[in-house]
Parts: sequence; C-alpha cells; structure tokens
Amino acid sequence: MKAFVLPCLAVLLPVISAAADVSGAWTGTIGGPMYIILKQEGTVLSGSGGTSATEQIATFKDGRVEGDRLIFRVGPYQFDLQVQGDRITGESKMGDQTTKVFLRRVDSLPKRTADTPLPTFEVASVKPAPPPIGGINSSMNASPGRLTAVNVTIKKLMARAYGVKDYQIAGPDWLNTELYTITASMPADTSSEDLFLMMQRLLAERFQLAFHREMRDMPVYELVQMKTPHKLKVVELGKGSTSMRPGQLTATAVPIGNFVDTMSRYLNRPVLDKTGLTGTFDFSLEWSPDGKTSDAAGELPVGPSLFTAIQEQMGLKLESRKAPVEILVVDRADKVPTGN
Repeated sequence: MKAFVLPCLAVLLPVISAAADVSGAWTGTIGGPMYIILKQEGTVLSGSGGTSATEQIATFKDGRVEGDRLIFRVGPYQFDLQVQGDRITGESKMGDQTTKVFLRRVDSLPKRTADTPLPTFEVASVKPAPPPIGGINSSMNASPGRLTAVNVTIKKLMARAYGVKDYQIAGPDWLNTELYTITASMPADTSSEDLFLMMQRLLAERFQLAFHREMRDMPVYELVQMKTPHKLKVVELGKGSTSMRPGQLTATAVPIGNFVDTMSRYLNRPVLDKTGLTGTFDFSLEWSPDGKTSDAAGELPVGPSLFTAIQEQMGLKLESRKAPVEILVVDRADKVPTGN
C-alpha cells in the first residue's frame, strides 16, 4: 500500500502547486455583465465585484483556492468555480436559484485600437414594440449568451451601451418615447466591455445612430456625507430592490448609486455621488411629495421636504452646484430600425 500511495502523492503535489494565481481582473457574465477583481494569497482568496472596474459594490475575504477550484461566498450567493487558464466557469447559487458564471482574465482580452472593428452579436432581432396596454413594462437583461430588452427606448439603450446617465443624452423627444424589443445572442463568455461595444454597433447599424460629445455647464446636485455618521443600514449583498411612490422610497440591499440614479430622475437634474460610500444598504425615506410641510391652515405638519428628509432620515445632504457635464448630442437616429 505505501509503495502505491507515495508515488501518487508525488505526482499530485506538483499539479496542485502549479495552479495559476488568479489574482487580477476578470470580466464576463454572472447573470449579467460583471467585473471581478480577485486577490489570491496561497490558498486564501479575497476580492470584489460590480458592473465595472470603478463600481465595485460587493466584497469577500474568506474564500479559498483548492487547486483549480475557487470557492467563496458573497452575501447569500455561494460560488463554486473552475479555473481553466485565462477562463473561469462554474455556478453561483442562492437558495434554489443557480446562475452560470463565465469569466475571462482582462489581461488576456485582445487589445483594441481606434481601427479595431466593434464586436457584433451573432444574431440580433430589433423590432418596434407595439403600444403598451396598461402602462409600460420595460426591462433589459443580459444572461450568458443572450441579451433581451423589452419596451426600451433608444435613450435607454444608449445610456447602457455608453455608460452614461439619461440626462447626458440630448436629442429629439422621440428618443425617450419610441419603444423597441431586442433579442440578441453572443458567446457565453462575452465580457461586459464587449457586450457594451456590441450594443454600440447595433445602435449604429440598425438605427444609423450618430452623435458627438460636448461639455456643458449644468445645474447639478452633489450627494455628500454630513459631519455626523450616515443613518443607512449596511447590509450584505443580496437581491436588491427599490420601491417608490409619492412621498415614499424604500430600498433593500442597494448601492448608493441606485439612490443617486433615482433622485436624478425624480428631480430632473443630474445628481452626482460624492459620498464615497461603498457596499449595499437598506434605507427608507418619507417626505411631503407636493413640497408642502403643513396643511392649508398652516397648523398640522404634513411632512418634511425631500431635501430635509434626506438629511434627517439618511444623514446625507444634497448640495446645489454648477458643474461641467459631458453630453452625447444625437445628430442622427432612425425611428424604424433596419431589417433583421
């Protein structure tokens, strides 16, 4: 028995020790576009993840490396992945829900130049959406190998493809009213960067989209921390949600960027995140939706203004400023997309 076991161990040990160090940046899909930064120290694995290199909203520090296998947990999500050179595949599980994971090392991706053609979807269907009945139900989801967008506007597509906010896109009003349905296929391990480039090419080819960039001084709000600690509840990454109705907002497990985007739309003015807060939070907010803080007789309190509520209930503050903002000015876009 000893003569058999020892030679086997001698063969296995070099294989285990030869496993590649996974430290570095990885991009791909985990139910949607994802950018992961990993740090390996021996068999200990830590890291962070988000939609881009600059938006890292989730962290972990107690993962482990077993040869070419990576095991770690982020909030309620359990990851069990396999390293294959410059690729990582596997699954993420939360309860009964399983999501396929496809990642590629960022350094291994082809270097792009100004002359490099934009990547394209394997197949893409782009159709005007019929008028919605009973309100607009809009969605855009990317999963491994597929992009599905229902009742989306060109403005929404541009915002996602170019990584900008709605208020950074200027053009005819119909860019924000005409609706389209898009289904497209792509390789399962398509990086988040390539997915956005594919969307840019689709907009140019199917809608003949052309635009230029310019800087404009605009009134903005900056969301900042106050001198006292904020009142947000720090929570683990989970299934985030935001519910908003007149005078009330409830958020569960969301990054502060979600609140900034919501306020930008509600206030119809750019809101810039200057808090420096990372991670995910639970919070609720209540205010007087019509701006009144007392009843008609001026006696009974109705509720604080939105700005006061943010200070008192969140421990944050909106400050009015003027700032240069990059704007994408649409020069041309066709309402009717070209054939599929």
